Amino acid sequence: MDADVNKTEVNKPTQESLNLPFPELVDCLDEVLDLIGLEHKKVTLKTSTTPNPCVLLSGLRCHVDEVLIKEHPGVNSPDVRISNPVPSLTPRPSDERSCLTPIENIAANETNLQIKFGTLEDQQLTSTKVGKNPVTNNDITLMVVPGVRLHVVFGDITHETTDAIVNSTNFKHLEYGVCKAILTAAGPVVTAQVKAAKVNRGSIFKTKGGSLPCKAILHVCGLKDAGLIESLVCDLILHCEASGYRSIAIPAICAGQGGMNAGVVAQAILQGVKTAASSTPLRCVTDIRLVLFDKTFFLLFKEEALKVFSIDVVDKVSLPHEQQNPQRSVTAKPSIISTSFDTRKSVFLFLGLWCKNVSDAKMKLKQLYEDQCLTHTFKAEEVGSLSEEDIVCLQQLVDKEGLKIQSVQGNITVSGLKDGVKNVMQMIKESQLSNLRRQVIVREEENLLSRVAWCILGSSGNWERLPKTANHRLEHNNLVGGIMDEQRNQWTVDLQRMEATGQVTREIRKIKRLENLPDFTLPLYWDNMAAGEDMKVVTLQESSPEYRSVEQAFRRTVPEGRIKIERLQNVHLRRAYEAQKKHISDKNANMGTEVEKVLYHGTTQDNCDAIMKTGFNRRFAGQNATQFGEGTYFAVKASYSAQHLYATPTADRSRRIFVAQVLTGIYTPGKRDMKVPPPRDIFLPHDRFDSVVDKMNNPSLHVVFHDNQAYPDYLITILGIKDWECSLRMLLGLT
Repeated sequence: MDADVNKTEVNKPTQESLNLPFPELVDCLDEVLDLIGLEHKKVTLKTSTTPNPCVLLSGLRCHVDEVLIKEHPGVNSPDVRISNPVPSLTPRPSDERSCLTPIENIAANETNLQIKFGTLEDQQLTSTKVGKNPVTNNDITLMVVPGVRLHVVFGDITHETTDAIVNSTNFKHLEYGVCKAILTAAGPVVTAQVKAAKVNRGSIFKTKGGSLPCKAILHVCGLKDAGLIESLVCDLILHCEASGYRSIAIPAICAGQGGMNAGVVAQAILQGVKTAASSTPLRCVTDIRLVLFDKTFFLLFKEEALKVFSIDVVDKVSLPHEQQNPQRSVTAKPSIISTSFDTRKSVFLFLGLWCKNVSDAKMKLKQLYEDQCLTHTFKAEEVGSLSEEDIVCLQQLVDKEGLKIQSVQGNITVSGLKDGVKNVMQMIKESQLSNLRRQVIVREEENLLSRVAWCILGSSGNWERLPKTANHRLEHNNLVGGIMDEQRNQWTVDLQRMEATGQVTREIRKIKRLENLPDFTLPLYWDNMAAGEDMKVVTLQESSPEYRSVEQAFRRTVPEGRIKIERLQNVHLRRAYEAQKKHISDKNANMGTEVEKVLYHGTTQDNCDAIMKTGFNRRFAGQNATQFGEGTYFAVKASYSAQHLYATPTADRSRRIFVAQVLTGIYTPGKRDMKVPPPRDIFLPHDRFDSVVDKMNNPSLHVVFHDNQAYPDYLITILGIKDWECSLRMLLGLT
């Protein structure tokens, strides 16, 4: 009876499980069985991943037991290790289990040796948690320009710790998608500010980070317009640069809930990044992070990024142990480049039936590897011009390519696979060429600065000179990305209208170009002068800030009458005045005294033309007064000079008063018979005062004795009235 039972059990269908040492074997069991010569038609083998990677053997118990015990007792041994036979050129990293125990009791066949390489690449987004946002195996980092990295990240933007976070919103419906997540994380104060905001198309609305760990949230609306999104991304990066922010996190603007095609959005955002990085040097912004919460969007953005930016500069995501110290200590001296890179060793698993076959394969693989290796030494003079940013890129490239680098007495030796070493050689060559181009541009900027001055009208109404880089770009019509002024504000320029528009504020300012003479630099408030033009009279528009500034000072004491204001641009007079100003300034450098004052001088119409052409000549002295010396008189108040005694009315009853820049310097009370100022020290007769006054306490008059000590800056004409207006006033008894 027992024999019958046992016979029944042996012939009964059953299923057994055989655990696999590597999960990869689930997908390639057939290749392994072919390799070891295992074939059993009476047993069905099927792989499974639950509850753990295994092989399910189905069939009659006698046949299953035969496979597990009799024919291949070593297969089920926990010591057996078989490499992943999936073809790939990527070796298994050192943190994988790499031991290999020879497989015993396997029938020999024609298969002697087979070498396969494992791979880490997996289209599934597996990740290791690092900080708040995970770093996935598929996250990538690209070098946009030296020193500026673009990260394509799969994660939640509210977990970012960048200086700035971008919120994509239409400012109306705040309860959807990324906008809802950001505002929920930021808190009710930020939400209320966004609800109350009135933002123009293409503008950036900035709030504090609220509960988010960032310095600012930049709220924008792309309005399903790819061109606008590209412009916005460029403006966002330049805004961060102007604000001193080092990093910015950007979502897929207008994709997802926004309804735009993700591919179009990706292209627009990446082009905006490229434009911002190429338009102006980014000295603050170092990290631009595109954060995608949707897996499909992430893979699409990653694909588009690799099209826009060269794969030669791709820096794979760092391993978890490297993230603990992301900022290396870098020096601009190549002689002390850090060589303490974490070497990521590759381990190859060999599978074979005989030790000699495995040993031969190892030797052959080693020889093949050595044949593909290259060592190159860069002389100190080759790498001496590398900037700090270049060295950062060099270290990143060495890390990426798995190279070894050594620095001895300024020379750098790089060794590793040929392609990697050649990439380093190409990178250093390009850096040298880039440095050479920068040096050429710097020299061009310096040379141009002395010849041409591009100016922008400041908020105070005064013209301000633009920095040399903006000056050079405007002169060569290089307007992509705009220009930056001395306050690091970004402007978009329209040369046809000669206007600049603030990229953040949208404020419109006037710009102008001045071309200096070889021996004379035009004042910034002058208009440009044609070649050979020595004298120019410019009538100011009443709406201009310059007109209002001159008028305001004049109206303090002369409130009545309509006036016309003309700016006088006399190159010869101004050159002589500037030379005299330097002389008096140098002489009084240790006195701490104000050298120059803006004063008034009334005159007749006949003298007016002569003063405009030849300046304030002392031969006209004495026509009205010589009480304080025989020099040229100037009044502190416009009302004094506007008196009929000095500003003699013409036939149409108009009067003329000059606004002059006068070098008063160190002054003393004047006397009637003075032809020159008296000496400051009786023992130093040649060291004289610069001017004289009517009284030392709050003087109302200044007198100068040198023709070049005053420059006629503006001519104010108090307009007269026409004959019929005069008759009417007489009839009405108004005169």
